[in-house]
Amino acid sequence: MSFEAFRILAEVATGLSGFVGVILVVRSRKDPLSRLRLVGFLQNSLAVLVFSLLPEFLVATFGHPILVMRVLCGVLALYHLGIMISYLRKQRSLLAMRLIQKTVTLLSLPILALKLSVAAGFFLSYAGNVFYLGLLWHLCIAIHIFSDIVLLEASNNAA
Repeated sequence: MSFEAFRILAEVATGLSGFVGVILVVRSRKDPLSRLRLVGFLQNSLAVLVFSLLPEFLVATFGHPILVMRVLCGVLALYHLGIMISYLRKQRSLLAMRLIQKTVTLLSLPILALKLSVAAGFFLSYAGNVFYLGLLWHLCIAIHIFSDIVLLEASNNAA
């Protein structure tokens, strides 16, 4: 099993996190970023960073790549579910969300179902691909929030 793609995901997540750290340092104190947006970004980018480094370590330590992917898909699915529940509780209403937020929330359900099915023992020949898809999903959410943060900062500087 090749882990190069997972390493690339870790590098991208690290770069995004570092760039948002720079924005936080240089931003104006009068225009604070939304705490929910920042927490969502950190939850997703740090999850990609941690979960993309785990497969190589766990396969080297324990062997059995399919079993490792099943366990990691289950843990990533539970983490994903926890983020979704937390986010929905903070938003208080699915109807009050922007259209893109509703779309991402609803499209998260099949991704979550795929990860849970791999953890339950289905689609084992695609376990690595499903885990990679789950990580890409979290990375795309982090990139979306990152672009919101950058655009918010640019609009604040222009005003």
